[in-house]
Amino acid sequence: MKIHQLFLEQAYKTPGRWAVQDERERWTYETLAGEVHKRTEQLIDAGVTEGNIIALLQENSRLWLRDLLAVSACGAIALPLHAESTQQELARLFKTVQPDWILRLPAERDEASYRSDQPELVALGKRTMRQAFPMRTVGQLNELLLIGLTSGSTGAPKAYVKSHSSWTRIMDDWRYAFDLSLQERVVAPLSLSYSAQLFPLVHALCTGGEAVTLASFSPRVLLYARGTSLHITPAALSSLCNYIESGKGDASSLPERIISVGNKLSQVLRARVSRLNPNTRIYEYYGSSEMGCVSVLKPETASRFPDSVGEPFPGVEITFFQEEAHGIPGDSMPCGKLYVRSPQSFEGYMGEASLTASGFKGEWVTSHDLGYWTGEKMVRLIGRDRDIVKSGGSLVSTAELEAVLCQMPEVVDAAVVALPDEKRGEIIGACLVLKEQGQLSSVRKRCTVELPPYKRPRSFIAVEELPKTRNGKPDKEKLRQQLLQDKETP
Repeated sequence: MKIHQLFLEQAYKTPGRWAVQDERERWTYETLAGEVHKRTEQLIDAGVTEGNIIALLQENSRLWLRDLLAVSACGAIALPLHAESTQQELARLFKTVQPDWILRLPAERDEASYRSDQPELVALGKRTMRQAFPMRTVGQLNELLLIGLTSGSTGAPKAYVKSHSSWTRIMDDWRYAFDLSLQERVVAPLSLSYSAQLFPLVHALCTGGEAVTLASFSPRVLLYARGTSLHITPAALSSLCNYIESGKGDASSLPERIISVGNKLSQVLRARVSRLNPNTRIYEYYGSSEMGCVSVLKPETASRFPDSVGEPFPGVEITFFQEEAHGIPGDSMPCGKLYVRSPQSFEGYMGEASLTASGFKGEWVTSHDLGYWTGEKMVRLIGRDRDIVKSGGSLVSTAELEAVLCQMPEVVDAAVVALPDEKRGEIIGACLVLKEQGQLSSVRKRCTVELPPYKRPRSFIAVEELPKTRNGKPDKEKLRQQLLQDKETP
């Protein structure tokens, strides 16, 4: 079963129900189904065939979702791209993934095209390289749904491949995990190139809900959308809280359900949302491009297990392989690399056969996060294996240290990275957003008092805000370069 087939089945059942809304227009299921049919015919008439790769380079809109469903109906493979991608970024990406077509808004738009806002289909010519599609669980190219990009928070993004079945097989499980109704109004305010934003909207369209898209993140427009479910990163949620706390927004407009994804949701941010609207239920889930949704922390368990990322997502098996000694001094539980066996697993990376193989142990797949089971069979993470600083024979979790720093009264936000060091192998670098200028010396003193020597950062910088990737995660590679540059400055 493919996503466009699930959508059309739903459209047949509920033709008059609202299906999708953007900042310009609202369509019923019947209207959207008709638009998908017309768009599919246009793509086929233009020469799109099964197995073609079609890049979607456009702002979030109802047309974006229409085009995705039409690409699926053609048997083609979608390549969602951020609307603000530069030509340099596209050139680098197209060395790994070479699309046959691109759906984008015209570079020069007249008054008529602004009114219709119709993305145009552009042929990119014959491929100049042989595409190496990973096909671990599927037998035909038309069973592949999309090629996505990892967040790139610790390095260059990788192109991962997902099948239709990795999404269609979990529709009921997703609704159960987040206690969703059959008529949710789902708001995803960030780029649809981010699968954690795209899947909730596709799920809504396949199960009778309404998908609400925002052209760009705006707290004002988000609150005005009046969604029942909001999928958002902690960074964007913090901005939303700032907007409401400044008196510009109405807390009663917060949705019934907030589902946080990306980084771990802090207790401080969770408390801020609860103070603004005690009726809003806050969920968070842990997952990755490679593994899909792994675990869910529900409102009922968040207060008892605040440091956990929750219990396994329905239908997902979790285990920890101790491939090497990953014990963190001070932790009572031994940890290992987290692997899952799940119907959501990806097919592999484009053009990266050895990298794909390194992520699998038989049917089990990992994205190289480290963690362990708590006594109550909840999952606790300590970071990725590359987020462990190995300094002078001791291992330090960057996630643990970031949590400690964020609890200091002078600190608004923090990111910790490993820096090369001749004597120790690696040292700890800390990038801090401070409440007031000149507080860095105070934080240094606190670290001396509150942290053992092996956990103390050796290099600090203060920044106005942490740079983020387009998916809302701290850009640790950029922060690492800033720390190294600061270290080299006389």
